[in-house]
Amino acid sequence: MRYISIEHLVKALVDARKKASMTQHELGQSLSIPQSYISEIENGKRDLRASTLLEIARTLGYEVMLIPRSHLKEVESVLEGEKEEEQGLYQLTEYDDE
Repeated sequence: MRYISIEHLVKALVDARKKASMTQHELGQSLSIPQSYISEIENGKRDLRASTLLEIARTLGYEVMLIPRSHLKEVESVLEGEKEEEQGLYQLTEYDDE
């Protein structure tokens, strides 16, 4: 079974921040939270709350979605057909931990 670990999710957020050419400080300012909080999330020292995940993703131009497992193949198929720069940063098929 494929699943998302928090480490994969955090890495995707770090990649998105870097792709947006934002520093931790700039992201923190956009969200009205300290840079140290962003750093702790990115370094696995602070648990990522769902509300913070949504705020960070949206600030970086992404949307978080819950996809029924029964539809994963269809979603992956759609993503494979998109141009690389338009694909989501996080592809479910990249992480297979079994």
